[in-house]
Amino acid sequence: MAVSLTIAAIFLYPIICISCTYPPIKNYTYNGTMSNLVSGIQNYAYTNPHIILTITDTTGAEKDNPAIYFNVEISKPNQDILYNLECERRGFAIRKTQTEIKLIGAFNRTNTSGGYKIEDLGVKSLVTIFDSNFLSDLKKQTNISVVPN
Repeated sequence: MAVSLTIAAIFLYPIICISCTYPPIKNYTYNGTMSNLVSGIQNYAYTNPHIILTITDTTGAEKDNPAIYFNVEISKPNQDILYNLECERRGFAIRKTQTEIKLIGAFNRTNTSGGYKIEDLGVKSLVTIFDSNFLSDLKKQTNISVVPN
């Protein structure tokens, strides 16, 4: 019985994909530290009441520089958008510190579209909104420049 369950699990695992992760929808770089990036986004969200930043998790072996997962929620009349992001330090030289930002999820909760892959319904337009609205306004208001890789 145990052998048949093990064999079934080996064949079903790739099909049901219990712990699957997808590649990022889009990658970005910030020429600065993670703490400056997160602080800048927090300040931006504080001055824009329709934006909520929520840190959801930290991971990694580096105690002082873990990867940070966070959500950016943008709520305006007739628009409720959620972006899932991950950022982690790239580079170890003090003057060359960069932060890598990965857009790992984009959801329009108003019309229930979006997902974790660029091919998912509505994700391309959500990425355009993220780039042209959120990142552009972030740069204008805080001088935090996040650019696509």
